[in-house]
Amino acid sequence: MLWHYNSGDHSLTWRSYSLVRLLVIPGVHRLQALLLAHLLSDFAFQADWMVRAKQRGPSGVAPHITVVAGLTLLAVAPALGQWWPAALFVVLTHAVIDIGKVTLDRRFSHYRLLLFYLDQGLHVLVLVGATLLVAGHLAADPWNAPSVFWRVALDYSLVTFVLGILLRVSLPQQQFKNRWLGALERALFLTLPLLGLVALALGLLMAGVLWLAARREQRVGIWAETLVGDLIALLVGILLRAQLG
Repeated sequence: MLWHYNSGDHSLTWRSYSLVRLLVIPGVHRLQALLLAHLLSDFAFQADWMVRAKQRGPSGVAPHITVVAGLTLLAVAPALGQWWPAALFVVLTHAVIDIGKVTLDRRFSHYRLLLFYLDQGLHVLVLVGATLLVAGHLAADPWNAPSVFWRVALDYSLVTFVLGILLRVSLPQQQFKNRWLGALERALFLTLPLLGLVALALGLLMAGVLWLAARREQRVGIWAETLVGDLIALLVGILLRAQLG
């Protein structure tokens, strides 16, 4: 059972939908699948010990690249015969880019935020290039069921995982909430508007702010995750709900 978008009345309904039908898709939908695989491998499933392993040298990239390879292959699995060269290209370039970033991080530690953006930008360019190489185009109907499915999945990944890491990279000396607790909070604030519960989401956000103020919370990271992270998740949920009708 998955969300299904009805283009006629611009409504989002819950109905049975073949997962294979969603995955066996060309062009831009395959790019969306590859982007989702990238976000999950780089942000959701890259454990702290993997990050530390990469910092020890090029060989330390291997555990992370194994995850990247697995999720990339999963993203192209329904059309592996056509897409395996692109998948191989994505995995190999991911390893090269990550090794380069780790090397530059050591030499230019004051520019880690810039290097983070550069690293992610290069990964996205590789995914776009690989998709164009195989599919030849990125055109698609933005309101058909696969497009909506991947858009929602990407929004959840960006808000739940990427936003949390971005806050940590931007404030490297600060203490934050538990990684998974913060992710669950943002997922909640994204989900409530999609269910039409904007007032409840706003109430929970205000309650969280008042609770931090009452306990005189001094940690900037905790405030950032609440005021910035949860608020952005709420706004994305409202915008996504408006787009979907």
